[in-house]
Amino acid sequence: MNESKKLLLIANPAAGMRGVEQSLPAVKEIFREGGFEVSVFMTGAPGDAEDIAFREAPSHDLIVCAGGDGTLYQIINGMIRSGSNVPVGYIPCGSTNEFAAAHGIPRIKTEAAKRILEGGEIKVDVGIFGERYFVGTAAFGAFSWMGYSTDQSKKNRLGYTAYIIEGIRGLKRNRPHHLRITADGKLYEGDFIFGAVCATRELSKRIHPKKEKGAEEQPPLELLLVNEVKSLSDGGSIVKSLSTGTYEHSALTFVRAREILIENEEGLIWSIGGESSGEFITANIGVLRGGLTIRGAKK
Repeated sequence: MNESKKLLLIANPAAGMRGVEQSLPAVKEIFREGGFEVSVFMTGAPGDAEDIAFREAPSHDLIVCAGGDGTLYQIINGMIRSGSNVPVGYIPCGSTNEFAAAHGIPRIKTEAAKRILEGGEIKVDVGIFGERYFVGTAAFGAFSWMGYSTDQSKKNRLGYTAYIIEGIRGLKRNRPHHLRITADGKLYEGDFIFGAVCATRELSKRIHPKKEKGAEEQPPLELLLVNEVKSLSDGGSIVKSLSTGTYEHSALTFVRAREILIENEEGLIWSIGGESSGEFITANIGVLRGGLTIRGAKK
């Protein structure tokens, strides 16, 4: 009899509408029927997912995240820090689940579990932000705080729309930050209310320009900057341009790069992987090409 492979299931019971625990018995049974010995760890405090992944990943054959994008971000950091490169499966349990939507992962938890067993593997790029790793976006300014400050019940009802609404309402309270940004040697300097660096094109499809020919050969990082907003009506037109992916507004700057250096004043708080990550005076951002293997996702 073949020895069972070991699966590490890290679940965040506070994610989304807090329905993770109800689904766990069915999810565990699917994995067990698929030939895995399942170890379940529940998070109880910020940072738990990263600590668990760091400690347990090297002794398992597959890691599965049952939580939101923030939980996935923690697990990736713990796993990479541990030196492990095992595949990662994702069962989306958050409110917006951008990573799942971008990679064709079902929102129904049991279906996502089946996909992890049945599906193949793809490799995605991992952003490097100083000593942290992320898939998706590292951001600052007007919209970056919404992932962790927007009311949870509102996110549950409206999903991504809740972030847009809160962004429009919050424009008045967001002062611009003066930044020097060097992207592959080219300097961009000015006063910006928002900036984001996307490490995977799949996650930025909503907000990047019309697909260019030969996009696969383009530099892997995508940088989006929003200049200072003078009025709420101007803010509304910017949000519309972002949501349609046209980038026609004069306040928007979009560039691709392989390496990005951001130098800013004090007091600039970053959100990395959907979580508040504190202040950084200097941000060195790069990319680990194909640094993460995702099981059960579609390109």
